[in-house]
Amino acid sequence: MENNTILKEYDEKHIVNDEFTNASKKLLIDLLDQYNIRVHFVDSRLKGKKSLERKLTSNVGKYKTIEHVPDICGLRIITYYPDEIDTVSSLIKNEFDVDPKRSSDKRALIAPDRFGYISVHFVVKLSKSRLDLAEYRRFSQCQAEIQVRSILQHAWAEIEHDLGYKPDSTVPPLIRRRFSRLASLLEIADDEFMKIRDDLNDYEKHVEDKIRTSPTKVPLNPTSIKIYMNSSKIIRTINSDIERTTHVVLKKKFSTIDVPSIISRHEISYLRYVGLKTIADVDSALKTHRKLLVRIAKKLMRPPSDRSDKGGWGTDICVLYLAYAILVDEGSLNSINKFFKKFMDGPDSKFARLLLNARQKSI
Repeated sequence: MENNTILKEYDEKHIVNDEFTNASKKLLIDLLDQYNIRVHFVDSRLKGKKSLERKLTSNVGKYKTIEHVPDICGLRIITYYPDEIDTVSSLIKNEFDVDPKRSSDKRALIAPDRFGYISVHFVVKLSKSRLDLAEYRRFSQCQAEIQVRSILQHAWAEIEHDLGYKPDSTVPPLIRRRFSRLASLLEIADDEFMKIRDDLNDYEKHVEDKIRTSPTKVPLNPTSIKIYMNSSKIIRTINSDIERTTHVVLKKKFSTIDVPSIISRHEISYLRYVGLKTIADVDSALKTHRKLLVRIAKKLMRPPSDRSDKGGWGTDICVLYLAYAILVDEGSLNSINKFFKKFMDGPDSKFARLLLNARQKSI
C-alpha cells in the first residue's frame, strides 16, 4: 500500500519536481560560474516511474512517503580533479539547505584497505532565502540528491553500473579482485593528474619569472607563448594598430588558465619553421615586423558585415601571422609555397602573392 501511495504522489508532483530539477541545474551552473569554479559538466535527471518502482520493490518498507526517497530529483557535478570535490561541496553547503543525516561522503566511508566507488552525496532543499523569492517559492517541498565526483570516479561508476557489478559474495572472488585492482589504479591516476596539474602551475610561475629575466633561455612552447602573450607590451601595441587599421575588434581568446593556450602545437611549429626557438626570438621578430604584421592583417582581415557579427579574430592574431610576416619579408614566392606545402593543403600561389603584396609600405 505504501508503494502505491508513493507512486501516486510521484504522479501528482511530477511537473513541479521536473521544474525543480531543471531550475536546480541552472542554479548550480550559475553558482559555479559566479564563484569561478570550473567543472567538467553538470547533469540532472528526474527519476523515471519504473526506476522508482524498482527502488521501492527492492527496499520494502524503507520509504513511507515520497519525501523519504532522496533521489527523485537527481543532480550530478563532475569535477576534473578529486580536490575540487571539496570546493564544490563547500559551495553546496553554503548555498543549499543540506540534510546532514541523509547526506554522505563515500570517501570517508570506504575502508583504508579497500577501493571502489568514491563520491559525495548531498540531500538538499533550497535555502530559506531562495524560497522567499517568487521564482523559487513553488519548490518549498522539493528536494534533490546532488552527487559530486571526479571524471575518473564518474567513469568507474558508469562502467560499474553498465556491467551491473555488485561487490558482494555472488560475484566470483577473482572478478571482485580485478575490480578492486582497477579501482586502485583509477585512484592513483586521480592523484597523479592532480600532481601534474600542480607541477604545470609551478612551471608556469617559473616560466613567467624567466620571461622577465632571461627570455633567451625560455624555449618556445604553448605554455611559454601563452604567458608571453598575456604580458607583452609589443603585442598590445600591434593589436591596437591592427584594430585601428582594419576596424576589427579583437577578442581575447586565451587566458592564464587555458591548457594548452589558443596557440596550438601546429602554430608553434609554424614559428619554429621560420627560425624562432625562444620567447626572445618571438619578441624580437614582433618588434622587427610590427608594421608588416599590420599590413598583412589589413590584407587578410575584414570588419564584420553587421553589428551582430563580432568576427572570429582574437588578440593572438599577430603571433599567428608572425610566420607569414617573416616569409613575406624574405620576399620569396617559392619559400611561402614551401611553407603552405608543409603545413597547409598545398601551395597556394594566389594567396602567396596576396601576402607578398603586403610588403608595399603604401598599403
